[in-house]
Amino acid sequence: MSNIDFSQMITAEAKAASAEAARKAAIDAAIQGRLNEVAQGRGYTSADSLVSWALSNQVRFQEEAARFALWRDEVWVMAVQMQEANAEITAAEILGALPAIDWERPLI
Repeated sequence: MSNIDFSQMITAEAKAASAEAARKAAIDAAIQGRLNEVAQGRGYTSADSLVSWALSNQVRFQEEAARFALWRDEVWVMAVQMQEANAEITAAEILGALPAIDWERPLI
């Protein structure tokens, strides 16, 4: 008689859950990549680096960081809403629908 370890069995549900987690991780990575690209296009090393300038004593850097943070929030809210509306949406579809940043946006 063989010793089958049923805890190692991969069910169809587990396989589907794993595929869905991988899909969502790919979407998150694509969005974070876009955020980093935009920040790097402005001369910062990353999105996190740009946002850290919000605490700068220099108004120019504070304002860039504030505008970027507002846009970043809009991007993530939109991405989440799109995923909630369409469970099969791809990273490419989300990236194609994201708004462009407005570096001249008035700050409140």
